[in-house]
Amino acid sequence: MSNLNIYKLIQEVYSNLSENQLIVADYIMNNTEKVMFMNVQEIAKQTNVSVASIVRFSQRIGFDGFTHLRNNLAEDFQNQIANNSIFPLIENLDDDTLKSVANLEIKNINETVNQVDRKAFNKAANLINKSELIYCAGLGVSNILADLMSYQLNLIGVQSTVFRKGPLTFLEQAINIKKNNVLVLFSFLPHHKETIELAQYAASKSIKVISYTNSYASPITNFSEVVIPVKTENMLFTNSVSSITMLINALATEVAIKNKSRAEKTLERLNEIFGMMAKNNL
Repeated sequence: MSNLNIYKLIQEVYSNLSENQLIVADYIMNNTEKVMFMNVQEIAKQTNVSVASIVRFSQRIGFDGFTHLRNNLAEDFQNQIANNSIFPLIENLDDDTLKSVANLEIKNINETVNQVDRKAFNKAANLINKSELIYCAGLGVSNILADLMSYQLNLIGVQSTVFRKGPLTFLEQAINIKKNNVLVLFSFLPHHKETIELAQYAASKSIKVISYTNSYASPITNFSEVVIPVKTENMLFTNSVSSITMLINALATEVAIKNKSRAEKTLERLNEIFGMMAKNNL
């Protein structure tokens, strides 16, 4: 059983977990690499939750106990190494901020690549290809990411637009979304209520939601057709965006591959435009 499946199992029962079990679930998903080397007493100490609660949580998501859960995490990690799915990290030199940050960004990308469900990723590309119009939205730095997603899609011939933070709320801007449209949302810690409400509204109208978020346990996942989890650990107090932009580029590329003729026609038109601009500037 892979880490990804464990995340899914947790998501399936997350809303019904007790308070203590929620603490354990969040700790495991946010500290996977540490958990695989910890015993149940250490987990209890870190979470201030009883050993019995940790065992019950493990059983709740389908394992015999915590040891069974931990062993599956470790086995999956070993398989990743054996399959060369972990990129070599830059050697970490003391007092070298550049290499330290680069190390962390590579780690984010490694973990993101390993935890993204390829079937879900392909489903997201198919949903976008079938949609007449893609709406992208997010608040804070997520608004910049929504802009980038929309930009990438438009460049490959997919009509896309972005919700803006302004006089109209996201819900007010959503009144014209149709069932054959797709909503791509970006929601990272701290999760903005307005983005979650937009996802909830879309789901209530049977509008497909693709969400980029920190964890399968994020509140937006309850209203998402496809969840794309992203590791965004940062040395600062903000979310790192390197792994997010990588996934944006990857999804746009997959969409283009699945509809090469549309992407090629768009490229031809862009080249014509750039050619005209160059002539006018001579």
